[in-house]
Amino acid sequence: MMAPGSQTKPGGVLLAAVFAPKRETTAKQMEPQRELIWQGVNNEGVTCCIARDQWERHVAKRPEIADALELTARAMVAPETVEPDKKHPVDEPGRKFRVLFVRAEGKREGYRLRVSVKHVRQPSGEWIKFYQSCWFVRAP
Repeated sequence: MMAPGSQTKPGGVLLAAVFAPKRETTAKQMEPQRELIWQGVNNEGVTCCIARDQWERHVAKRPEIADALELTARAMVAPETVEPDKKHPVDEPGRKFRVLFVRAEGKREGYRLRVSVKHVRQPSGEWIKFYQSCWFVRAP
């Protein structure tokens, strides 16, 4: 469910929305009033989110990712590879960190996008995957 006035473009990338809760998740369980630029659901039924403020901070830090929002969204819902995050090697009861990889195309052929995400268990028991950061790395 999208917030009123939200728009999507082909590929499901959300252009603007304030988090609209899904299933039992309430806006209070999520970070209230946090504006999302994308929200989707992966093949395991996990809600995936990219917050506008977090994306914009990372684009300011790494301008090369400015045009990688759709690729980031693709990594979040259908990664080619998933690895534990070496900075957070042990899962906690309500949090786990993962690194997702997806192959880049076009002008970035030969690279992969590395996306760091945090999974947080909500009081309802539902897991939600939040974008943390991303950058391009050479493909092996």
